[in-house]
Parts: sequence; C-alpha cells; structure tokens
Amino acid sequence: MWHRLTGAGVEPWLADRLLVFLPMAFTRRLLPNVSFHDVLVTPGGRVSLPRGGAAR
Repeated sequence: MWHRLTGAGVEPWLADRLLVFLPMAFTRRLLPNVSFHDVLVTPGGRVSLPRGGAAR
C-alpha cells in the first residue's frame, strides 16, 4: 500500500503516517471502547496522540 500511495504522488512521510493513523481512526469510530497508548512508536520516531479523540 505504501508504494501505491507514494506512486500516486503522496510524500513518503505522509504515506507512513496515513498507514498508521487511518486504521486507528477507523477503529476508534467502529469500536469506541478500544484504547490506544498515549505515545506511538513509528519508523519515523515517537508520536504523541492527543487525549479525547477527534471532535465530532
């Protein structure tokens, strides 16, 4: 999937984040009781996740 995104013109750093955060965002909507750690370790380094989720 990463190759398809970057092949379509998406910057590599953005493709990395999309492949991590989009499934998490979908899971949060589908299963609101599922929790995630406050800090996520990605190939690009550590990323802090905001508490409380996205605004609806």
